[in-house]
Amino acid sequence: MSTKEFLYICLAILLRTILSLCGLVEFLETRVEISTPFNSWIRVKEAFALQNAGFSPYAGDAVHCNPILLIMFNFIDRSASWFAPFLFCLLDIIAAFLLSNATYLYRLKKQSTENLQKSQFAPNTKHLLLNENENTKIYLFNPVVILSTVAKTTSTITNCLLSCVLFCFIQKKPVLCIFFLTMLLFVDVYFATLIIPVFLFISQGGHFDWKRVMYLNLFFLQCLGCFALLSYLCFGDWSFLNSTIGAVLTLSDLTPNFGLYWYYFVEMFDHFRLFFLFVFHLCPFIYTIPLAINLRKDAFFLIYIQLLITTLFKSYPSIADFAVAYSLVPCFAHLFHMQYRYLILFTWFTCMVLSPVMWYLWIDQGSANANFFFAVTLVYLVAQVFLISDFLQAHFKRCFCLRHGESMLIDGEIGVYKEENIPDACQSQTFTSTWRSENATSTTDTVNTTNVVTSSDMVEQKKMDFERKRAEHYANEAIVARQYFDETFPLNNHLTMEESSKDLQSTSADDKKGKNKQNEEDLPNETAGKEDEPEGSKKYN
Repeated sequence: MSTKEFLYICLAILLRTILSLCGLVEFLETRVEISTPFNSWIRVKEAFALQNAGFSPYAGDAVHCNPILLIMFNFIDRSASWFAPFLFCLLDIIAAFLLSNATYLYRLKKQSTENLQKSQFAPNTKHLLLNENENTKIYLFNPVVILSTVAKTTSTITNCLLSCVLFCFIQKKPVLCIFFLTMLLFVDVYFATLIIPVFLFISQGGHFDWKRVMYLNLFFLQCLGCFALLSYLCFGDWSFLNSTIGAVLTLSDLTPNFGLYWYYFVEMFDHFRLFFLFVFHLCPFIYTIPLAINLRKDAFFLIYIQLLITTLFKSYPSIADFAVAYSLVPCFAHLFHMQYRYLILFTWFTCMVLSPVMWYLWIDQGSANANFFFAVTLVYLVAQVFLISDFLQAHFKRCFCLRHGESMLIDGEIGVYKEENIPDACQSQTFTSTWRSENATSTTDTVNTTNVVTSSDMVEQKKMDFERKRAEHYANEAIVARQYFDETFPLNNHLTMEESSKDLQSTSADDKKGKNKQNEEDLPNETAGKEDEPEGSKKYN
């Protein structure tokens, strides 16, 4: 560990300690943006009270924490309650260290892979390739992570387990990856969407080994059985299944949160509830197979997109669930073709400011209703949708540009040929001279005259090729226009364009003559009718 990393860790611990001593713990524990029925420390303390009174923590509908975590927290609370804040800080440091190393290893491996495949890429795509970039400890100083740690939510444990899964994934250690993924499933069942990307990663890298995949599947099932049995032995009954996984699937607790489910199911009739529960829970899983087909060559990016989708469609989300996803953004800094990054950032900031205001107006003052708070959460999730679509669009655009080069068509129209790209093409050949730019006026610039002539010939040749392609493009457009004219006027197919235009002019002239003749015939009838009128009617008119 370097001195810089050690200073980062010390500063992060100091910041969390100061916020904990300032009396913000009680305030943050009740904030709906941070705490949910499934990660709230208040619910954990209620489980302690029920257990000390001799009741099962899962007797009512208040506790939804995993039994293994409850036993661990209860032991810490009885033996050393002062150690709980430091435990959450320690988990944050572990998660930050694992995410930082996972990001660095991913970029390093992807860079080496692209360097090996550089011969298959189009010229002038050096700016699209990855460069070595030190990842800052963005997770440690993420405000969302800091507030979640101070509030002692169990999302800190979830993020730490997720970081272990990602680190083992990028280190190509499938056994440990499956082990931590199984633990993660017992904390949050929605991370079952990561099963397909993990096994897709296992099947990569050469020959597909069916025996290895079968052994890992058996190991996964064994881990599930062991954790289920261990959870049963903690309290001696299976009631925890109904309070943890069952409560997530049936949505028994409709406490407002930063998600979509609570508002719709409060307003919904009971006879529609089962159908929409199925539809809502299907959303996180329905995109897994299409994304796995399209992103099969980049399994880590597939996990990242699936992670964003999972946090979007969770039934009880909090802003702490997005912490790992936001901290991995520097991992994909090469996807600079994103279009809405400033809009997304501004939307997030606005929602973080407006959410407490709308909650205060609704709950404390009573001058607003649930629609105000839900509108803020809806805008926040729409920004999340923009982030997912923006990442996918930038990824596919970069893959296309690496293979085929940057297109000369802009919005479907012929682009302008730029001579600035010619020097890179010349340098990709066997030329060794330096290229002299048009605005270079220094006398120290040296240019080899023989190579300049050769380079200018290449420039002229590329210009001619471009003009030829543009002429072919316009010729094809003329052919398409002629075909459209023939289909529109099938009776004039035997005529030329000039003859058809003459016929149209002659028909229009005949129509004008006929209209004038009809008007002349109508004039005498009108005058005759006026002469027959009486004198009184004429004066009246």
